[in-house]
Amino acid sequence: DELLKQGDVMQALRELFRKGMQNREGMQLTGLRDLMERLKNQRRQQLEQHNMDSVVDDLKERVEQILRTEREGIDRRLAQAQEQMDQSSPDQSSPDHSSDEEREQQEGLYRMLEQRAQRNLEKLDALPEGLSGQIQGLMEYDFIDPEAQQMFQELLDLLKSQMAQNISQQMQQQVQSMSPEEMAATAEMMSQLNQMMRDKMAGREPDLDGFMQQFGSMFGPNPPQSFDELLERLKEQLAQMQSMLESMSPEVRQQLEEALRAALDPAL
Repeated sequence: DELLKQGDVMQALRELFRKGMQNREGMQLTGLRDLMERLKNQRRQQLEQHNMDSVVDDLKERVEQILRTEREGIDRRLAQAQEQMDQSSPDQSSPDHSSDEEREQQEGLYRMLEQRAQRNLEKLDALPEGLSGQIQGLMEYDFIDPEAQQMFQELLDLLKSQMAQNISQQMQQQVQSMSPEEMAATAEMMSQLNQMMRDKMAGREPDLDGFMQQFGSMFGPNPPQSFDELLERLKEQLAQMQSMLESMSPEVRQQLEEALRAALDPAL
């Protein structure tokens, strides 16, 4: 077909290489265009995998540094306590009852610290190998070294920030993909919810049954069974939303707000 159309054998062969062809058995022979597309997809997958591996490797390195800092801090704390106890040791040539009491007190504090350090080291040794399990274990761990504790808090803040950013992107995509019908249904749901609140404040019984018959699918597989339960869920969701917004960077929060303003009806 290409030869008859172009009248050029080389041009027809170039098109054959580029587009591929189908043989008599119906098998499609891949052309250069399809091969290039497959290579692009594989390259994109490799880059995404590499980026994810880099993120996980960075988190593992941070956790290992936290554990190393905590262990070194425990050893340093024990050494300092031992040194203080040695310095308070009484002079045998001039016995002093007050010095003996101070010595006993120092020894008691050292034993308590030693026991706590031993418990902490056992907890560190018992942490699972997986990154998720280690982070979960450290969340329930009582740090001795303040620097290690600060490093772990910074790690948690980083994870919260990244999670908030991902949630922000998902929310933007969901809002921007809402159809006019879905947006109208959401606006109607909010309008009726406000009316039920006004009824409740005025002493009238809100029509929860009618509301849930119309909008129950928006509240998941376990919709609230009473108006008070509905309000409690809304309060929890608002608190979660506020916490997420506060954990976002100003730039990400501004992007989300701009996306909401652009996508949603002003009244909604």
